[in-house]
Amino acid sequence: MKIWWQSAHDFDSDPGAKPYLDRLISTLQNAAAPGNEVVVHGMFGSNPTQLEASKWGHELHAGQIPKLAMQAQREGYDAFCLGCTTDMGLIFAKEAVDIVVCGLSEINMHMAVILGERFAYLTADERGARRIRHLAEEYGLGDRMVPSTPLSMPFSERYAAFDDPTNLVRKLEPIAQEAAKNGAGVLLLSDNVLNMALWGHGISEIAGLTLQEGSTVLVKTTEMMLELQKIGIKRSPVAFPRIKVADAAWYDMACYADVSWKAYRI
Repeated sequence: MKIWWQSAHDFDSDPGAKPYLDRLISTLQNAAAPGNEVVVHGMFGSNPTQLEASKWGHELHAGQIPKLAMQAQREGYDAFCLGCTTDMGLIFAKEAVDIVVCGLSEINMHMAVILGERFAYLTADERGARRIRHLAEEYGLGDRMVPSTPLSMPFSERYAAFDDPTNLVRKLEPIAQEAAKNGAGVLLLSDNVLNMALWGHGISEIAGLTLQEGSTVLVKTTEMMLELQKIGIKRSPVAFPRIKVADAAWYDMACYADVSWKAYRI
């Protein structure tokens, strides 16, 4: 099986992200079952800061996801993993292709409920927290997510945690303690950079609270979905109606079409 892993990072334009990319690749390779291949793809022109801070920026990124899923299917991939916390464009991708499509938060929120009954999802700021709360409600898990204080940390500090996670752990401990008091059994981190930084140092628990490493969970669940598909258990065409093949070119074009307008006066 061949799995396309789609990151929200433009690794070519962000040299500081190399430790994250290296750790991500090794983690996914170790997670995949023997004989399965996971190939990491970056997103051209992506800006993580704008993705976190701007609704418009988020939607601009989201428009690329179904196109990338279509490319994955054309190139013979068996599944498309969206490694972005906001699951941007995930529903669109499920309508665009026939292959298995799984999103980071969709899978990890459901797994967190299985492993810990209730969970906290740590975000970078209040805007991100609102987006994650909305996502949990969309997945029917709004009452399973407990409130937590956002973690304010620039990307330079996040990347520094690959060398030394001490500062990151120090900032996370009181937040994890608060989440546990609020009833969380599992802690999820909204930024996969933080997941990889901690996972690489063997940290799977913060202040007694289980830290769920989302990338590994996403790959293993995707593999399970591929096995289920083999026996006929697959994505519902009623819930996610497939676009007509004849219309695919229009959708592909519309993602990047220039906005045009015409004014009419009476």
